Amino acid sequence: MKNSIGFLITLVLILTSFQATAAGKKYTLNGRIKQGTSALFDLDNQGVTNGPTNYLAEAKWSWRPSRQWTFVANAWLRGDFAPKSGDFLRQNSSIKNPFDVTNPSALFRQGLPYHVNRGNCTGSLTDTFCSNSHEQSQFNDLNEVLRELSVKYRDKKNRFTIKIGKQQRGWGQSDGLRLMDILHAQDLRERFAFRDSDELRVQAFMISADFNLKKMGIGKAFESLGMKRPVLKLI
Repeated sequence: MKNSIGFLITLVLILTSFQATAAGKKYTLNGRIKQGTSALFDLDNQGVTNGPTNYLAEAKWSWRPSRQWTFVANAWLRGDFAPKSGDFLRQNSSIKNPFDVTNPSALFRQGLPYHVNRGNCTGSLTDTFCSNSHEQSQFNDLNEVLRELSVKYRDKKNRFTIKIGKQQRGWGQSDGLRLMDILHAQDLRERFAFRDSDELRVQAFMISADFNLKKMGIGKAFESLGMKRPVLKLI
């Protein structure tokens, strides 16, 4: 059973979350902090070891000086505390060795060790398959921290809205499945179960527009087909 499974992951020993909101007549400020802890067990010759210990701190500011204009700035800081407490994942013989040219018959048969999230990764031929811990411990580049910076204009008669800037757009509805939501690439560097779909999407600079066909006077043809709220979306 152990060899057939490989390793079994037990997740969610601790999951805490805190949110706060402050609002005025023309602005809204939201913030949240989320921390999760997990453990891995039944790994080859390792027993129980620490798993992903992801954290997230986010602040979102929205300013609406008029009914037509909305400005949004959203920043967050993410990372993993697991590298600071030791190797996150170690395997001794799972990646097949393609480099042993002295013994061609052994190519892709002998196993090489690999380490994920390790602090002393050398990247040499004897320690090729490893990932330095700073890559996972904190995503602090400006492009990583800035989640959204956009401006949106809404028509006075609510016929259309146009949004410009760094943003994300979800597409389709599903429970945990990503079938039609393919507008954005996904960031899978943080390996943790309690990750919302909007946290996985990689935001992009783009222009999006929504047209309310009913408000524009051309919605009856679509309503006759069973569409309750006919809307045209362009991205």
